[in-house]
Amino acid sequence: MAGEKGRIGLIVPANNAAIEYDFWNMAPKGVTIHSTRMPSIKGDEPISDTEIANFKKDLSNAVKLLSQVSNVIVYGRTYGSRTHPEIIKSVYDNIIIPEYEAAKSLHKLNAKNIFVLTPYNKWRTKGTLSFFKSDGFNIVGYDFMNKIRGIDIANIDTDTIIKFLNRNLGIIKNSDAVYLASTALSTSDSINEIAKYVKIPVITENISAINETLKKLKLI
Repeated sequence: MAGEKGRIGLIVPANNAAIEYDFWNMAPKGVTIHSTRMPSIKGDEPISDTEIANFKKDLSNAVKLLSQVSNVIVYGRTYGSRTHPEIIKSVYDNIIIPEYEAAKSLHKLNAKNIFVLTPYNKWRTKGTLSFFKSDGFNIVGYDFMNKIRGIDIANIDTDTIIKFLNRNLGIIKNSDAVYLASTALSTSDSINEIAKYVKIPVITENISAINETLKKLKLI
């Protein structure tokens, strides 16, 4: 029976072409993925009263749809999660937020010194660095791929990721772990190859999120 071991509800940004693939790719037999999309909004966070109200409305509608068919729900985007996590939790208390799960994974590894690679432009990368610094991590170095559109991020291949890591290997050697940012960057096929290349743990949002999801389903 489809979903006999659990059904995962996945809230996806309209321009994200990667997170669903990673979840389906990593989900064990008997687990199904049920996704709905939220509008892509310019900027990383809702700021004005109107933006905040629209954010809460869109999120509430997405959760209402998914809660009918899901045992656990993943909020697969960054928008709103850094400045308004209380709104997300008020809509659905046990919701999983990938970036927060990635930070938890790094803490479990006791990875205090991390290297950050993002697919974003410099401005969005700075926001990512600030988030992890605020959670107590020391950023020993970072790099970014200067992509803006979600589809361009989804099209980044393993060789490109390794190319960016290769030019930072001297810095990475001083790190406890590498963090690869963005739910729009697919890593389920390449994570083992990347980790083998840098020789330290590599943490990503999608993999951290699905691992936590499977724990909630009592499958790992």
